[in-house]
Amino acid sequence: NDDPSCGGGVPVDCQVSMWQQWGVCSVTCGIGQRIRQRNLQNNPHNAGKHCDRSLVVTKACSLQPCPTCNRVDCLWSEWEMWGACDKCGGQRKRYRHVKVHADCGGMVCEQKFAEEIAACPRACHTPSFCSWEDWQSWGECSTSCGDHGVRTRVRYLKSHSHPTDGYQVNQVDLNSMQGLDALEQKFHELKHRAKNVEQHRLAELGAAFGLGSLSFMAVMAMGQRLSRGQEDERPLSLYAPNNHRYEPAPSDEPL
Repeated sequence: NDDPSCGGGVPVDCQVSMWQQWGVCSVTCGIGQRIRQRNLQNNPHNAGKHCDRSLVVTKACSLQPCPTCNRVDCLWSEWEMWGACDKCGGQRKRYRHVKVHADCGGMVCEQKFAEEIAACPRACHTPSFCSWEDWQSWGECSTSCGDHGVRTRVRYLKSHSHPTDGYQVNQVDLNSMQGLDALEQKFHELKHRAKNVEQHRLAELGAAFGLGSLSFMAVMAMGQRLSRGQEDERPLSLYAPNNHRYEPAPSDEPL
């Protein structure tokens, strides 16, 4: 029994430690709070006084003002060029990217709006017309000297959806078999002419290479002959060893 009137022990009151240091502020900017605390050292005994004081206290802390946050919405870049069609009469795509990202609760760019799909502008099996572009400038000569060099220039075919100036429907009719046959024959003629030009060019290059090789071999042979002639005319040295063999004279004395 802890009651002293009943013959118990000496009353022991509750005891607490000293306050610790204040802790750091709960925020890095603006208004926050910091705390400090103390610990319980002894519990009350024999009807001693209980601890009626708090073990933790808080107080406000004020640091530098927080920077203001301005709402920024996401901003898309311009659309890129349309890509190639996946097939005749198919689809094509183009893309764009995020130029400015959202901040401070601004509107976010959704990834599904970064791609756009559309139908190809040209349908299948539609007639098309072609024409030659102007000749481009002459290229450089294939050699730096002599008269065996060549130079080339090119021009390209351009496709049109409608007949161009000077196109004669009566001469080549793309909707008839006669027109298709004429185009195919013209194509084979151009291909044959291009092949002949290429073969002629290769023949000229081969002849030039062969003449160069023969000239080089002739120069080498002449150089070897001159070198041998100089060796034959070189005078004999006075100190050169001869081919005579000396033997001792026979002796009349008996051995």
